[in-house]
Amino acid sequence: KGMYVNSQPVRELLEAEAAYTSHKMDALRFRKLARKANMNGNPVNMDLYEARQQSSMDKAMAAKAKIRKAMGGV
Repeated sequence: KGMYVNSQPVRELLEAEAAYTSHKMDALRFRKLARKANMNGNPVNMDLYEARQQSSMDKAMAAKAKIRKAMGGV
């Protein structure tokens, strides 16, 4: 549509994309830590990391929904 990069809809899209990427990377990191804790025989830390992974994935999906909403305005 020929919008400026600093326009409100474009900024919202870029912020949502950054949040999605950040939460997705956190989820991958917690997944790796959970696997490592499982291999080391530490079920308490494994459960903690799995919960953090799920929380990060939930936040990533919320950010993805914001991206879809922002794409409507761009």
